[in-house]
Amino acid sequence: MIATPWRVRFQSLFFKTAPGLMFVGVCAACAVLWNRAGFPTEFVGDVEIGAVVVSAPDGGTLTNVWGKLHEHVAAGTPLAEIVTTDPRTVSSRLAVMRGRMHLTELEMSPVLGQQRNALDYAQLSLNVSRLKVELATARVNLERAISELRRSEALQRQNLISEEAVDVSRKAQQALEAEVREKSAFVTEAEKTLLRLSYLADTFVPGGENDPLRQALRVQESQTRALEDKIRPLPLHAPIEGVITAVFSRSGEHVIPGAPILEITPAKPERILGRLPKSMISRVQPGMLVSVSTRGLDSESGWGRVLGMSPALKIETNLTGRSASPLPYQAISISIPTKLSLMPGEPVNISLRHAAIQ
Repeated sequence: MIATPWRVRFQSLFFKTAPGLMFVGVCAACAVLWNRAGFPTEFVGDVEIGAVVVSAPDGGTLTNVWGKLHEHVAAGTPLAEIVTTDPRTVSSRLAVMRGRMHLTELEMSPVLGQQRNALDYAQLSLNVSRLKVELATARVNLERAISELRRSEALQRQNLISEEAVDVSRKAQQALEAEVREKSAFVTEAEKTLLRLSYLADTFVPGGENDPLRQALRVQESQTRALEDKIRPLPLHAPIEGVITAVFSRSGEHVIPGAPILEITPAKPERILGRLPKSMISRVQPGMLVSVSTRGLDSESGWGRVLGMSPALKIETNLTGRSASPLPYQAISISIPTKLSLMPGEPVNISLRHAAIQ
């Protein structure tokens, strides 16, 4: 028996299995290429402009427009003023308010008269009370003067004091008796007067919720404040920091409520709006890192994170004419890569190659 060399055996085995191995390798390569190149891995997007339109909150005449085109403004910067009321309308409203105020004055005159009478009655009662206090004090002084006169007369009978000292005590007693007598008569007459005018004390007391004077004043004050707000020019301020990219109205124009006056675009964009094709929706998740690259010869790329995804599909018209049917896509938000200097509205390419969730 002749032995077969191993080299011949290997060549025979190789020629038998090589076609099968090559076929399996080609199939594996096709599968890898199909997964990587057969399905799309790139889609387009653009940097969000984020423009804010400053509108007129009320109709009127635009008197001042301080904001200029392409001017950088900070948040809160005055941009324009609107006079919301015609001067002729203001004059007519003032005339109506004067008439109402005069009518209110006529209606409140009886109430004010009652209030004045009540105040006068209260003042008279206070004066009578004060006089009663003075009368009580005078009576106490009179009793003390009588006692002093008795002691002086006793001392004079003992020749311890002179007649002049006794006469001084007697005159003081007589003066106090006259004061007590006159004040007693006045108090009696004043009490009769208070009793006769006691109905004035039962007048209306202001300050409650149903006070007609307070209600009328509150209505007039609210109308006056509303008219002052109408007369005062209405200022318009910049809601955000950015650059004025459009001026829709000029000074002197009449604007209606909600009419656009200026457009402000932030200089620094906040996110990228991507248009994710329907066939790639299942391959993207919030939080995934994707590659963002600019267009042009000096293209730059960076990593952005998927911030959120719209729950609905949108339809994009195919302007290239390569497909007769509209192209559905899902809008997604992607963060701005830190190393890319992107401008608002700039188109970018977004790639899922080597994308990962972190």
